[in-house]
Amino acid sequence: MDDAHWDSVLESLDLLFTKVAVVENRQQRMETQMDVSTKLLEQMLLDQQILAKQMKTTGNAVAQLTINQMRHRQDRLPSPASSDSTEEMGFQQR
Repeated sequence: MDDAHWDSVLESLDLLFTKVAVVENRQQRMETQMDVSTKLLEQMLLDQQILAKQMKTTGNAVAQLTINQMRHRQDRLPSPASSDSTEEMGFQQR
């Protein structure tokens, strides 16, 4: 082989190594982006779980408050057997 042929082979190898280096660089950036995306997704899942627990707790609290309010209203209503109860509701006895 002559020198011109070796120079051509070496130039081709240099181009190949340059392209391999570019591909490796891109793969490293993609790996970094995937790591960041994975961490973001994991945090989103944790946040979603926390929010679901908070919503359940809030729902339970609202349900309990509603039940308590209904009981309180029932306790305040006069009994129908009471003579005062009909007068308070706007009815008068005859």
